[in-house]
Amino acid sequence: MTKTVLIGSDPELFVAKQGVISSAIGLVGGSKEAPRPTEFGALQEDNVLLEFNILPAASVEEFKHHIKAVLKDAQDTLTPFQMELVASLSSHSYSVEDLDSFGEAAWVFGCDPDFNGWTGEMNERPCAEDIGLRTAGGHLHIGYSHLVDKVSRKLNNEIIQMCDYLLGLPSILMDKDDRRRELYGKSGAMRHKKYGPEYRTLSNFWLFSDELLAWAYENAKASYERVSELEVFKSIISGDEVQRIINQGDKVAAKAACQSLGVAYA
Repeated sequence: MTKTVLIGSDPELFVAKQGVISSAIGLVGGSKEAPRPTEFGALQEDNVLLEFNILPAASVEEFKHHIKAVLKDAQDTLTPFQMELVASLSSHSYSVEDLDSFGEAAWVFGCDPDFNGWTGEMNERPCAEDIGLRTAGGHLHIGYSHLVDKVSRKLNNEIIQMCDYLLGLPSILMDKDDRRRELYGKSGAMRHKKYGPEYRTLSNFWLFSDELLAWAYENAKASYERVSELEVFKSIISGDEVQRIINQGDKVAAKAACQSLGVAYA
């Protein structure tokens, strides 16, 4: 089989009981350090959210299968507690009383710092004015280490910049939630991994639709495969402008930019 870039993901989801947004603490098991394995990925708790990851996928069909399989594992884990996953919700503001009732873990933010793929600098630790705000990401992992002699930070940054053009810009038009950017989801948000970069700008809005699953996979893959076009993209819409559009959620400018670049959006 021809070698191809591999795409993974580690989305986060809110949970609810009888329609009321609640907490996954104590229901899932697994942690950042020791996720709970499933056949096609793993489950874990992250603050009040349920988080999962998938095995890396070499095709869009495999990507869809892995996402759906681990989503089912997640729901099966919650069902005995009469809880359910909440589709397409990427931000929610809890009351202090609710967070206190969930336990100390509801106040613990265990994420390692991430970086800005445009500047190479570490991003500041997020802090929202609303201390009850919690948000759910839909991060994408782009694995190319098996295709090259060495993974480089320079190439990782360039791939992430392409992600902003191919995924970040159209997401401003596709993602109905604007509050997540108070904490996460800034332009070029990324981490360097041993296999390639992790793109951390997107929320989980793309998880529950075959069309959007394909959109996420194909454009993450294209961000590696089309990285040689980066300077052409920058000549049409500058990197500074891309960052501004994403960080400010400027829908009018995002639409114009996507049209100028020939970048599709739903």
